[in-house]
Amino acid sequence: MGQDDNGLALKPKKAMLKDDTIEEFCNRNKGLYYNPVTKKCEQINSCDPNPCNGSTPVCETVDFSVDPKGYKCLCSDTSCGKGKTCVGGQCINCQKGVNCNCPSGQVSDGNGSCYTPANKCVPHNPCPSSLPNCSPIGETDYSCSCTSNPRSCPDGTRCSDNNMACKNCPAGDRSDDCGCSQYGKEADGNGGCRCPGMKISDGYGGCKCPTDYESDGTWGGCKLIDPCMNVDCPDAKRCEDGECVNCSAGSDCGCYDDDATANGDGVCEPNIHECDPGKEYNTDTRSCENCAENADCGCFDQGGYADGKGGCRIICEDWEYWDGSKCAPAVGACETSDDCTSGNYCLDHSCRPGCESDDDCKKGSSGAYCKDNVCTSGCLTDSDCSYSYQKCQAGACISPCDSNPCTNPKYPKCYNSSRGFDCDCTSTSCGDGYTCKVTSTPNLTDPGECIVSTGCQKDSDCASGETCVSGKCTAGKNHCDPNPCTNPKYPKCYNSSRGFDCDCTSTSCGDGYICKTTSTPNLTDPGECKEYVTNCTADKDCLGSYEKCYDGVCKKPCDTNPCTDSRYPSCTNTSSGYICKCTSSSCGSGYKCETTSSGVSYDENSPNSGLCKVLQTETCTTDENCSAEKKCRDGYCIFRDTCSKDSDCASTERCSENGYCVLK
Repeated sequence: MGQDDNGLALKPKKAMLKDDTIEEFCNRNKGLYYNPVTKKCEQINSCDPNPCNGSTPVCETVDFSVDPKGYKCLCSDTSCGKGKTCVGGQCINCQKGVNCNCPSGQVSDGNGSCYTPANKCVPHNPCPSSLPNCSPIGETDYSCSCTSNPRSCPDGTRCSDNNMACKNCPAGDRSDDCGCSQYGKEADGNGGCRCPGMKISDGYGGCKCPTDYESDGTWGGCKLIDPCMNVDCPDAKRCEDGECVNCSAGSDCGCYDDDATANGDGVCEPNIHECDPGKEYNTDTRSCENCAENADCGCFDQGGYADGKGGCRIICEDWEYWDGSKCAPAVGACETSDDCTSGNYCLDHSCRPGCESDDDCKKGSSGAYCKDNVCTSGCLTDSDCSYSYQKCQAGACISPCDSNPCTNPKYPKCYNSSRGFDCDCTSTSCGDGYTCKVTSTPNLTDPGECIVSTGCQKDSDCASGETCVSGKCTAGKNHCDPNPCTNPKYPKCYNSSRGFDCDCTSTSCGDGYICKTTSTPNLTDPGECKEYVTNCTADKDCLGSYEKCYDGVCKKPCDTNPCTDSRYPSCTNTSSGYICKCTSSSCGSGYKCETTSSGVSYDENSPNSGLCKVLQTETCTTDENCSAEKKCRDGYCIFRDTCSKDSDCASTERCSENGYCVLK
């Protein structure tokens, strides 16, 4: 309902009195109410909630002047029930014969109900098989039609465009919907099928080629099975499609009886036979047979003559003799150094003392490698060296300590060991207040250690009432109790002669910094937080644990991959450098990797851990004391290197049947 300028409903039932307010005016008119939000009269919605149901469920509001209820109920498309429909909000009967809300298969009877009409197509289809689709016409008639898929028309016909009749296919039609092609046939134009081209009926509904003919691969096409059946061609020619054509070059084609072959131009040419040197062609047997002894038979071109056995005997050099199959060096003569005994080499076809290469030399007293044609003492491989820690370089056995690797001034003394080298302290290298502690008999696996000689390192080293000051136990006040070190970077307190010192720890300096102390922190040398850098010019520039300066970069010794011995491939950084240790599989046959009691492969407190130990109890002094497949190392017979072929072994060795490199 519209509003006037005063907010009053238009066309009110009652006029507004002189003293009325808008609210009083709204309340006096039925169907209106005062909206305090809009401050206007608005019409009441009589359809909320919906009072309508049954066949008229749709509620529509009307002016109260039209209907005092303020609404009217109307029907919907589906509320009128079977045989009825909603028109203008009222339910009316449908015309007879239409569906009009009737169940499937039923129609309206025109009186507001539904019924099932008569169907001439059911329950029995009255149509023929060629027109199987039955469609009812009203309740008293029907029509029949054909189908294309599946086909209902006879072979040779197809369903018309309106599906009302089967029409003859045109003659020669092979399309699938005509029905003839499935039998290899085509339409005959009269509503039937026929065999195409030369083909005839096979008596079983299909088609075939006549006798002596076969299909040529085309629709209805046939060809003679053997067009050359009665054609006789001369030698070097053959029949093809009833015509004589030239045979290919090299083929028999009737020429074989004359020991010839076709030349490709229709002519037979005699064969030219080539036999290996020492053999000639026999035309009777048509095969290569041995030549008579001393005949040419192609041997002269090789510098010899036929040996009568199908080969050639070569005329040997003065320093050679014929061994029945080849020329071989005479006694004392040679062609290569392989023909000479060990320690000799071949020069001008004579074996002479000396060598041309390392392979000419024999290990032992004759030397290991060749220099100036002389077998020189030394080594070829690491296994030639006397000690397991030595490496063969340029023919010499080099020990790890030869390069003076111990650069820490506190540990300057180098010991060669089976895992590389160890750095040891000396009686004067540790500095004031420290002494070098070693075992009663210094050995390679137990290097010395710099320890405090007297005094203390921390308060707990002193008696009750004493504190550790400058390495000495001193009676008096403990300046570190309570802890005066409040700087979080230097939280650790040490008593000192000047009272106390505050030291950093491994975790107190923060990201990008490191606590730099001496190798043994002490009271007079507290730690200092320094920025961690990787560039360096000397070892002192490197602040990280175990780090040293390598080519201008701070690295831990093990970062340089120093452990090249295959028996000791695992590297452990130590305070004096690094240790190369074995693994469970690196020691090789006859050895085991020594571990600590807890199974760890290396521990600085377990001197022998990480070493390869001999398993065998068979002792020796030289290789001769051992069996062929073993060698003498560190006083015990151990198995030689394993192999699968001779090339896996050294030049003086071969691969045995049991897979070990043994001396030739």
